[in-house]
Amino acid sequence: MAENDHQTDEIALVLALATGSSNKDAAIAGGVSESTLYRRLEEPIFRDEVARARYMATLQACGIYASGAAKAMQKLIDLLDDEHPPNIQLGAARAILSEGFKFAESSAAQSQSHASPEDTAIAKRDDAMAKRAAEKAIEGRERRENLPFSERMMDGLFDRD
Repeated sequence: MAENDHQTDEIALVLALATGSSNKDAAIAGGVSESTLYRRLEEPIFRDEVARARYMATLQACGIYASGAAKAMQKLIDLLDDEHPPNIQLGAARAILSEGFKFAESSAAQSQSHASPEDTAIAKRDDAMAKRAAEKAIEGRERRENLPFSERMMDGLFDRD
């Protein structure tokens, strides 16, 4: 019975720390003194348990958020129907587009954070190549803008790059 009480206190301590309780409140929840809590926090295994519990709590919160976000997005989609005034439809369309771009950006960042070192290196190389190509295109456009009109016409007919 005493072992079960100890496990219950341990779980309460870990959960209190993982969910943002102060050290004092976590110690009370776990049935230990603050000095014991600080000693436990020096143990790598205990810190890993807290980190794992925090991660699981974060995943759960993300799931709840995703569910609410899906419902909210569906509500915005419903507001696009012709039965609503144009200003409501426009507001819904703007919100959908805005949130869609934010979602795409965060998804791209998340997938990059899970990419292998090789994939990351390839993506950096591709980004650098795209940047150089864009810079060359801008330089070419600036060069053509400084040409007389007749040469700009010919430059458009014959690729000189």
